[in-house]
Amino acid sequence: MCGRYLLTPSTQNLLRQYRAELLEPLEWQARYNVAPTQSAPVIVQDEPGSRFLRLMHWGLIPSWSKDDSYAGRTINCRSETASEKPSFREAFRSRRCLIPISGFYEWKREGKNKLPYLIQSKKTEVLTLAGLWEHWNVRDAEGQATGEIRDTFTLLTTPANPFIQGLHDRMPRILTPKEAEFWMNPNTPLSDLKELASKSYSGEDLEMFRVSRKLNSPLNEGPDLIRPIANSEGTGTQGKLPLILALVMLNSCALHPTRPCSEAGDVSWRTSLTPDGKILGDKHCVQKQGADGKYRNHGNYRVTHPNGKTALEGRFDEGKKEGFWSEFNEKGEKVAERYFEGGVEKSPPAKK
Repeated sequence: MCGRYLLTPSTQNLLRQYRAELLEPLEWQARYNVAPTQSAPVIVQDEPGSRFLRLMHWGLIPSWSKDDSYAGRTINCRSETASEKPSFREAFRSRRCLIPISGFYEWKREGKNKLPYLIQSKKTEVLTLAGLWEHWNVRDAEGQATGEIRDTFTLLTTPANPFIQGLHDRMPRILTPKEAEFWMNPNTPLSDLKELASKSYSGEDLEMFRVSRKLNSPLNEGPDLIRPIANSEGTGTQGKLPLILALVMLNSCALHPTRPCSEAGDVSWRTSLTPDGKILGDKHCVQKQGADGKYRNHGNYRVTHPNGKTALEGRFDEGKKEGFWSEFNEKGEKVAERYFEGGVEKSPPAKK
């Protein structure tokens, strides 16, 4: 799923990156909150192979549609069925496109709060998404064509990789440069296109962090929207550090993986923690992927204070549901020890 994204490079930078031209004037100003039904740059290609940067409306309207009601329902398209669905199949065969983005947002519900996260690349300013586009003859209230043509697009999505799973079960189909060429090539066989569209992006170069809840409204705009926000903002966790840390240790799916770390499908996790506004650190562990496809805690943990001293460290074995870890204050003094046996928590006093 992708319901909002940002794109900050200038028109000229986009033209250079995609080796594209303009068919009509387009002066793109940095946008931090591109929302469905709004216009955004899209890369299309004609039969001779020339590429063009064009503005299109986000939300694909099939050419046969009698009105624009489809737009709000077709901002995303499932890659697995794009070649078969009546709304998308013609575009899948002949009107594929590239959508440049600087990052996209996903929301996570915590209690009554709907918290936005920004997902972006650590290596490049622009990610390229696979998309489809379509012509639509605008119609009036009586269903008659007005003569105006509106070009619209949709983003393809795939099952989320482990990096995104803590936020959503779907993610945009991000393309590597080589895959983008393959996607836009009019000679690519349909079977190969289907396989390419359904392939998940590894996410090795991605990072994510909490951003302003102003993103909950598509009316807000500006660079302040992507300022990193401490996880404590508006979550009501003040004064609950030991309990929060204990819960976090046993529920790392609520945190954010950075990269797969083995061919077996294990995941290495790393995240910033600020449950009460006092600690900002990193958490590391390894999650094992079970036969059911789900990832579960298994491995070593470590959280650090801002001064670099260990705040919490330990280990949890999902198979035995046993774990042990210690908590330290900012001076490096141990303040508590916690352990689980058979899934039951026991907290002995700190050793002198």
